[in-house]
Amino acid sequence: MVKKIDFHIHTISDPNKDTGFTFSSIWLNDYIRRANLDAIAITNHNLFDDIQYKAISEALEIPVFPGMELSLETGHVNLVFNNEKENLERLSEISKSIDLGATDGLKIEEFKKLFGSIKNGIMIFEMGKSNTLNIGEEFSDPFFKDFTFVLGVNNQWKFQKVKSSNTDYTPVLFSDAHAAADDSDHERNNIEHLKLKNTFIQTHDVDFFQIKRVLSSSDQVSIGGNLSDVVQVNVDNQIVNVSTGLNLIVGRRGSGKTYFLKKILDQYHDENIMEIAQFESAKETQKYLNEKKFSQRNEVRDIWKQRNHKQWSEIKKHYENDVEDTIDAYLKKLNKYAMQVKENGYADRVTLFRENEFEKIQHQSLEDSFKKLKDILETKDVWDVVDDSTKREIFVGVYDQVRHKLIQIRELDRIYDEANGIMQSIKEIVEKHTGMMQPPRLLLQNIFKYNFETELINDFMRNATQNRIEKEEHIGGYVVRTLKRSWENANEFKHQFPAPRGTSVDKDLIKPYVMNDFDVFFKNLFSSEFSSKYSIASAADVVKYSVNFETELKTENGATASGGQEVAFGLMLKLNDAKTKDIVLVDEPEASLDNVFIRDELVPQLRSLSKATTVFVITHNSTLGALLQPDRLIVTKHDEQNDQYTILSGDFTSHRLEDGSGCEIASYDDFVDAMEAGINTYKQKGSQYENLKNM
Repeated sequence: MVKKIDFHIHTISDPNKDTGFTFSSIWLNDYIRRANLDAIAITNHNLFDDIQYKAISEALEIPVFPGMELSLETGHVNLVFNNEKENLERLSEISKSIDLGATDGLKIEEFKKLFGSIKNGIMIFEMGKSNTLNIGEEFSDPFFKDFTFVLGVNNQWKFQKVKSSNTDYTPVLFSDAHAAADDSDHERNNIEHLKLKNTFIQTHDVDFFQIKRVLSSSDQVSIGGNLSDVVQVNVDNQIVNVSTGLNLIVGRRGSGKTYFLKKILDQYHDENIMEIAQFESAKETQKYLNEKKFSQRNEVRDIWKQRNHKQWSEIKKHYENDVEDTIDAYLKKLNKYAMQVKENGYADRVTLFRENEFEKIQHQSLEDSFKKLKDILETKDVWDVVDDSTKREIFVGVYDQVRHKLIQIRELDRIYDEANGIMQSIKEIVEKHTGMMQPPRLLLQNIFKYNFETELINDFMRNATQNRIEKEEHIGGYVVRTLKRSWENANEFKHQFPAPRGTSVDKDLIKPYVMNDFDVFFKNLFSSEFSSKYSIASAADVVKYSVNFETELKTENGATASGGQEVAFGLMLKLNDAKTKDIVLVDEPEASLDNVFIRDELVPQLRSLSKATTVFVITHNSTLGALLQPDRLIVTKHDEQNDQYTILSGDFTSHRLEDGSGCEIASYDDFVDAMEAGINTYKQKGSQYENLKNM
């Protein structure tokens, strides 16, 4: 026997969380009657009112279970308990002892103290909300062994999604209703919608402990009809069964097909839904394709940049901190100094000027290695899989030795800096008071380092600017390809990065670039002329000016798509993007598509999409309708006289349709009427084909 339960109803308005409502026993009775409920649970926000609970329980003919929607840690959890006297008293005491505001939540340890004598209950962890509370390690505490954990969802799509995901926990569907007639939030008291938000449980009796046992496994829990791939849509109080897979919607013009899609949107608006419109102009399609190309180009460039992040950061650092010393500049200064020494004859007077500065120790590589050692040592996951504790001790020993050495080097560098500073200050004082010129300094170490880095950058850039396909996708007979390549000319560069008239992009940037003289290219790019026009705030900026990425949309044979092909291409790309959505609504996708494309590309793409998500397709195209082979067929009709829509649905292979009242009819006539304009038209078309064959 099946029992229908609503595990989550509010009867008291919380000023911190609700819109404000007044409890109505009339509304609650009406809801229970129209939803055919066998039991309910009252779970108000951080509150249990034993007086109100007893009044409601005594007035109803069905079991009412006590509970509370509790703010716990950073989320919400619904608690439901057996309706025995001791539990009611304890819940009342707990309710009076907690004082939680809009955001505060009990800590786990506080929860254990408060609920220590009322442990045998059901804990419903609400899913899909901003305050979702995950079932983490803290709930593995033996304290919770007498609780049954379930996952709470607020619509049938989420229920089927959780149930089909083979999770360790059973889903339950609840209304989260406000038992009131005056609520301004109509979604919380609209009975026709709420009656589709209850859980069916296979049990003979509405016994709390039997319910707990059933909820330990999802096999005996459903949303009605016990069909694992069916959910329900309310259309003007008609209950329409639809598939969580592929649904085909057919009917004459104006029969309510688009109206039906609107009802899905209204009822399941909190789901991740994608609508693919009935018809898109060439301009709209081109805009979408350009956005797709731009998005994929940036995505691929970001991935490639991240893969080479260290090199680009070094390039930015290299050209932002250009060395002042060069061999030519040093020789000029040295010649000037020699002439002054010769003229003034004070070569041997001040020996201090001939003293060299202390050279600092290069230890950046050791610093980098030290950081990596530290990261590994602090990564818990690494040491969780290491059985031998002595290995960690050895690692700690290496870490300590490197750390000790770095401390010594840093201290020595500090001393060198202070000594060099003192020496330079004395030289400047002597120079000021005697008029004698200091001999020029040549820091060969800096020059060698700079030149070595420049060569490495040139080598890296020669490789980075090689033409290469970075990503390629084949979608519905078309190809989306992103290439990495070099800039070919200044116009190509300026098209992506416009510059004011007179900016010498061609001479100063692109000319050295195409000649592989990347040192000149970067020096000019980082110069004041260009840095005032092109932002180089990060390594990512350096990448976009240095390497060209472009995304192409082509047919499989490499040709550029025509206008009609672009519409088809845009549709196939949208269907491919829709795989991440919960529900996809496709309204007459056949525009600008020939029947061969529909057969070979569109039908397989729609069927593939339905394996990942729920799909609704409206069509008037007989090729699409006949070949799609949906899981469920939906036929819409419109009674013009009464201005009413009738929606019939049924398993496509059963050849039967059912209306909202449960009456069944054969699907053949309605399907052929929608696809072929009736049986006679269907036969006439067949005759015409035969005539052509016999000519």
